Amino acid sequence: MQTPHQLTAAERARTLASGLLAGELTAPGPAGRVRVGCVTDDDGTTAILVADGADRTTLDMAFDDTDLPAVLDVLDAPLAPPSPPRARLWLSGWMRAVPAHRARGLALAYAARRPVGALLEVNNGCALYLLDSAEVRLTTGDGMTDVDLDDYLAARPDPLHGVEQAILADLAHTCSSALTTLAGAALGAPLPSGAAAHPVGLDRYGLDLAYRRGHWFHRVRIPFPTAVADERELVAALGALIGGSNHAAANVRAS
Repeated sequence: MQTPHQLTAAERARTLASGLLAGELTAPGPAGRVRVGCVTDDDGTTAILVADGADRTTLDMAFDDTDLPAVLDVLDAPLAPPSPPRARLWLSGWMRAVPAHRARGLALAYAARRPVGALLEVNNGCALYLLDSAEVRLTTGDGMTDVDLDDYLAARPDPLHGVEQAILADLAHTCSSALTTLAGAALGAPLPSGAAAHPVGLDRYGLDLAYRRGHWFHRVRIPFPTAVADERELVAALGALIGGSNHAAANVRAS
């Protein structure tokens, strides 16, 4: 079976909702847009975390003994310049309040999956709500995708999401020349004079590089020979690619 080159839209969406990125919640009423934390469990239900204060007060006022329509907006901003935009997720659905006597136990259950600090502040500086998603939309550099809800609920986040930023920073610091060579191998020719490839993303299926030519960014996708399951396998896969960058043309794909 051929290894996929990249995450599906559903997997990318679940990764963005997994808990490492903050979001903004839009709901009817005076609350408007509220900065929130979010963590999604294995069943696809998203915990919304709102700090105590004016935002929480106005959000609570919008509830009227019924679930509240809401949209969660999660932006995966560039890790560092000169990176092109990465992705943006919108989850639309119905949000429900969680009684205080249940919130603490529920927060601990979510924290067992993703130890986000705000979960430990529930009932002591932070309130927890639940969002049941009805529509999922993802925007990437390839455009906007309406993600099938069943596919979203069945997908799992990328296992490397938690170490992605640290690994990319390390690659940028220690392997800039090798990455530029690797990008050139993908394109079949060296990059333009003065251009350098920067690592801008990775997942279990491969590494994303980008370089700038004029006013435009160009991406290069480098798939791993097989999907990696953890950081140890990732380090081995990257070592093989970078160590063999002069002979990597057959193993990489430009986009």
